Amino acid sequence: MTTPVLDRHDAFAVLGTDVSGSGTAHPALVDAGLAGMDVHKVPLFTGRGELVEGAYTLEDSLGKPLPKITVGGDFTVVQYEDVAATLDAVAARTGATFDRCGQLDVRADRIGGARAFISMRLPEKLRVGGTDLVDAYIVAFMSHGWNSNVLAPTAIRVECANQQPHFARGDQFKIVIRHTSSAQARHIAAEKTLLASVESMRQATTEAEALIAVKTTNDQFREIIERVFPRKGDGKATIARHERKIEQLQVIRAGQTNEGIQGTAWGDLQAIYEYGEWHQRIKGGVAADTNLSAGTDRAQ
Repeated sequence: MTTPVLDRHDAFAVLGTDVSGSGTAHPALVDAGLAGMDVHKVPLFTGRGELVEGAYTLEDSLGKPLPKITVGGDFTVVQYEDVAATLDAVAARTGATFDRCGQLDVRADRIGGARAFISMRLPEKLRVGGTDLVDAYIVAFMSHGWNSNVLAPTAIRVECANQQPHFARGDQFKIVIRHTSSAQARHIAAEKTLLASVESMRQATTEAEALIAVKTTNDQFREIIERVFPRKGDGKATIARHERKIEQLQVIRAGQTNEGIQGTAWGDLQAIYEYGEWHQRIKGGVAADTNLSAGTDRAQ
């Protein structure tokens, strides 16, 4: 097996519109077609025209409903502009620039879905071992529906567009803005926590440096694979599939995307991440977790 020449783009680049020319959040929303939705609650009626007490649907400024969303009386709409304003404050303090903005679901008319995101690129480059470049971001996942708005740090390894979840771990660095009356106050607290999350990512680089200093062998890597992906059964077909997986992981470990970090614990970790993101088969029909491990919170 040989590793092909790769030209990969991270999920934000694929899903979103390039808004790198936007100085603030509002132009980014405009460029992505997400500004001015003015989502609001409207009473819910039965098919016979009877009012459903305590239940509401959501409509945009044109009176078009957001499908399959029913909320309660305590539900507070948080506009995309409200979330984006928090990112303006963070940008002013950190020098972060807007990168991508887009929808995570699309209605029939191709505009105005219930979920969207804005990513911001932090100016400081994270270099592991002085050579392996990792870009740091802050991402806001915004929702007009049940899902809470989540603002969180994340990182992407440039060489392979791998997500780096260990750079952004810890719920203390994620902001969850629920659809309640306290949403506006939560935005104020969000700025302080997100600034702390930027520092946490710098500290995580130290952990990555420790990994790249650890040398590993092919046999040690196979032992790691056996623990991460244990074989499930002793049948011939199961054994054959397991061996193919091991072979593929070993090829990735020695391949183009691991150039410069091969034979290290950091490189082994990246090979496993790459397999999970770009090679491993997943079952269809399962809703994606757009919160990047931040968790999904159904606020009522």
